[in-house]
Amino acid sequence: LEETAALARAIAIPVIASGGMSSEEDVLRAASCADGIIAGAIVGTAVYTGAVDIGRILEKLSCS
Repeated sequence: LEETAALARAIAIPVIASGGMSSEEDVLRAASCADGIIAGAIVGTAVYTGAVDIGRILEKLSCS
C-alpha cells in the first residue's frame, strides 16, 4: 500500500488499490492509508469467499 499511496500523491487523479485485499484488515488499512489519499479498493474474491464482510467494514469506518 505504501507504493499505491505514493502514486496517489504523485498524480492528480483518484487511485484505487487493487490486488492483495484478502482480509478486512487489508481493506481497513487501505482506507486509513495516507489520510484517505487512496480513493477505494477492489476486494472481489475476498467478498465472494466471505473473508471480507462489507457491512462490517462500513460499520468500522462509520460509513453505514
